[in-house]
Amino acid sequence: MNDTEVLPIDTIRTLLVPSTVVSLSITGVGDGLQSISFVPQDVALPGSNIPVAVNADDARDVSSITAVRLENIDMSLIVMNTGHFFPSTTLNLTMRNCGLETFGFDFFQGLKTVEYLDFSENNLAKPYAGNTISKTCTTQFCAVQILNLTGNQLTSFPSVVFNLDDLSELYIRNNNFTDFNVTTSVFNSISALRAYESDRPDDSATCSNGTWKAAHRVKFCVLNDTADTEDSSSDSKVLAYIAMTAWAVMIVLFIVFVWMKCFHRPDLERMSSSSKMDSTRTSYLDETRREVNRALLDDPVIVTNRIEYKHLRLGKCISKGGFGLVFTGEYRGRRVAIKKIRPDRSGDVSEIEMFLKEITLMAVLYHPRIVEFIGVAWDNLRHLSAVTEYMDKGDLREVLYTFKERGSPLSWETHKAPIVLHIAEALSYLHSQHPKVIHRDLKSKNVLLNMYLEAKLSDFGISRMRYAIETHMTAGVGTSFWIAPEILIGQDYDERADIYSFGVLLSEIDTDDYPYWNDNHPNEPRGKIQEAEILTQVAAGQIRPDFSVNCPEEILAIADACLQRDPRDRPTAAEIVAVMQDSIYPSRRRSSSQYVSDDDLASIWSVQSQNHIIL
Repeated sequence: MNDTEVLPIDTIRTLLVPSTVVSLSITGVGDGLQSISFVPQDVALPGSNIPVAVNADDARDVSSITAVRLENIDMSLIVMNTGHFFPSTTLNLTMRNCGLETFGFDFFQGLKTVEYLDFSENNLAKPYAGNTISKTCTTQFCAVQILNLTGNQLTSFPSVVFNLDDLSELYIRNNNFTDFNVTTSVFNSISALRAYESDRPDDSATCSNGTWKAAHRVKFCVLNDTADTEDSSSDSKVLAYIAMTAWAVMIVLFIVFVWMKCFHRPDLERMSSSSKMDSTRTSYLDETRREVNRALLDDPVIVTNRIEYKHLRLGKCISKGGFGLVFTGEYRGRRVAIKKIRPDRSGDVSEIEMFLKEITLMAVLYHPRIVEFIGVAWDNLRHLSAVTEYMDKGDLREVLYTFKERGSPLSWETHKAPIVLHIAEALSYLHSQHPKVIHRDLKSKNVLLNMYLEAKLSDFGISRMRYAIETHMTAGVGTSFWIAPEILIGQDYDERADIYSFGVLLSEIDTDDYPYWNDNHPNEPRGKIQEAEILTQVAAGQIRPDFSVNCPEEILAIADACLQRDPRDRPTAAEIVAVMQDSIYPSRRRSSSQYVSDDDLASIWSVQSQNHIIL
């Protein structure tokens, strides 16, 4: 359905739905919130109870609907004056961008089984889930497992949500938090969540009454006075009991120690030697190898992001590289990806140190277009593991190939253009860091896709750090054909080398094939000599990767700018993002006060006489 086919609706009467319908979605189309009135089937008896939908066969019977989604609709008055609005069978409830500030007492009456609750992009100053009076949930949302309060007006951490006994995922980014002070019990509840997202405290934030601790890559000021008021008496008794027990154990251990010291010294020395070797097992690979740099292991980023290795469940290997392996896995009920060093290299201290440096970088990168880092784990440094989110569709290279082989390659309009935008957004984020982060290994294998074919950038480690010593090109097609000319000829380079690689990647996305060695050149020999010849031409600016005859003009213009031999003639990632957004979302551009005409857009990538790209 296009814009001219959208049916304008300003009133919705209670919907009569057949028993086979399980999902209901009402979305406002256009700029701003859409005003819609809801009325009952019998307009003569409006009352206050206005269900959005009932069973078509028997209005007195509950419907079979389990998922309701309302989006971009002004519900601010409806929620105050209406009761029993949603089917009691609702499990998944979304009210996104509905102008919500508060709710009337009866609006959610009848709901008891909601497991997924999304109130994102509203104006809520309170979470409206959980209970501030009792530790036992008594609201309509007691069954909620996943709660999304992203983009609201919360000013402090909504601790009451942890009165939801089954809560396992909490999303509260883009709120107005002014402090990140939490009690120990709340911090422990946050740590136990399967997934958590929120903004982070400013660098200037202080924690004078507590200690900074990290959970899910977010710092919290855990207050020193952590006793819960309601349980202070019982807690004191428990603490007293624990203290007495601890003293008793210490006395027994002291007696045993003295006895062994006096009568079994040789055995004690053997135990000490054995214990010492065990205690350093995460620092030493064995007694013949040098120690891993303690500064890396003690780095605050590593320490605060370390998770318990025993909670990891390793699955099958899904990716093999020159230096590492990636497995599917599970961490606290969440499906994850687990990256490890190859077994034949896991005993090499230098490999472990390099992997630790990669993990340290991964842990500080936080962006929707960067694969989410979850934590680092090991029981023995040979088993050092980086845990990240799992991307269902795998890497872009495999996705392009699979859809091409099926005879239904991805189209630019539906999937490729958004993927390009996502990659550019990731680069823009990396290049905006201080200091700037240069990926140095941008190619389709390092772009991962989720179940919605949304792209995220990955692999910031081993291969990236090795580029400086591999510019003589012994790495083959897996790396070399994406490298910028300035690197090939041994010049200094900066983030603009990533932009050149981005141009090569555009060729991959457009042709669904590798650059240079592909179906357009099926009979050409492919060896180290031929590879060196191609790279020599790339370094001299004499050859570029192919593009299809159906490649959109905007993409060709971007690619031409990115593949300029002189780095100064290439656009920035932020400029690419701006052009891609104008291309994909022209309505935003037309409604903007900074309107860019089609003629301007067509010439936006032209290289001027001064050899600078003008935007």
